[in-house]
Amino acid sequence: MASLKDIRKRISSVKNTQKITRAMKMVAASKLRRSQQSLMAARPYAENMAKLVNQLAAKQSGEAGHPLLATRDEIKTVRLVALTSDRGFCGGFNGTLLRRLTEWLDENSAQYEKIEVQMIGKKGKDFFQARGREIDHLETGIYEGFNLGAARERSEQLIADYADGVWDECYFVYNKFKSAISQDVTFQKVVPLSAKVVGDADIEVAADENQEYIPEYIYEPEAPELLGELLPRFLTTEIYRIFLESIASEFGSRMVAMDGATNNCSDMIDDLSVLANRLRQAAITNDLMDIVNGAEALK
Repeated sequence: MASLKDIRKRISSVKNTQKITRAMKMVAASKLRRSQQSLMAARPYAENMAKLVNQLAAKQSGEAGHPLLATRDEIKTVRLVALTSDRGFCGGFNGTLLRRLTEWLDENSAQYEKIEVQMIGKKGKDFFQARGREIDHLETGIYEGFNLGAARERSEQLIADYADGVWDECYFVYNKFKSAISQDVTFQKVVPLSAKVVGDADIEVAADENQEYIPEYIYEPEAPELLGELLPRFLTTEIYRIFLESIASEFGSRMVAMDGATNNCSDMIDDLSVLANRLRQAAITNDLMDIVNGAEALK
C-alpha cells in the first residue's frame, strides 16, 4: 500500500495536471469563440451563393454547361481529402472521422481502380501508419492563419487536377460543426459540382411541375459566362467553409475534452485526499496506541 508521502505527491501531481487541462480548456474556448464567429459569418454567404449557382446550373447542361458541372461517364479514380488535427487532446474528433473513413475505404475500394487519400493533419497520418495503411499525400500546419486566399489556391489546384484527368471525383471528409459537444462526420463531393444540389445548402433545383418554380432572371453578362465566373468562386467559398467547420469542431471537441479532464482531476484529488486522511488518521491512532501501551508498561 502506498505511503502517506506517496499519496501527497500524487495529489500534487494531479493538481498540476488540472492546472494544465484548465488552461487548455480556456484557450480552446477562446479559439472556439473566434472560429465559430468566422463560421457563422461564412455560412450565409455560402448558402446564398449556392442558391444562385443552383439557379444558373439548372439552365445549363451537357456541353453548354461549365466543365466543373460535367460528370464523367466512368469513375476510375477518386480523391479523398480528410481533415484531421495536428495535435491531440480533442476527444473523439479524429478517431470518429478516421474510423468512418476506414469503413468507407473498406466498403468502396472494389468500386474504383484507385482511391487517392490526401491527409490534412498529423493525427490522420499517425492513425493510418499505426494500422499499416498508406496515404498518398500529407499536409500539416495549414490551419493556423488559414484564410480565403489559401482556399482559393486549393480550389485552383483542384480545378487544374480535374481538368488534367488526375482523378474523376474529389470528396472532402470533415467534421461539420453543430455545437461544442456535437459534430457530424461529413463526406462532401466538391468536384465535380452537382447541377441539382450544389454545395452544402441542401437546396434542390426544380425538375418538374410538382417542385418549386424557379423564376427567370435577366443576367448581365449572360448566364453561361456568369456561371463560369461564379463556379470557381463558389468552390473556393465551399472549401473555406469546410475548413472553418473542421477548425471549429476541433476547438469544440478540445474544450469539452479538457473540461472532462479537469473534472476527472477534481474527482481524483477528492478520492486521494480521503485516502490520505485515512492513512494520516491511522498513523495518529497507532502513535496514540504506542503512547498508551508505553504508559501501561510503566505502571
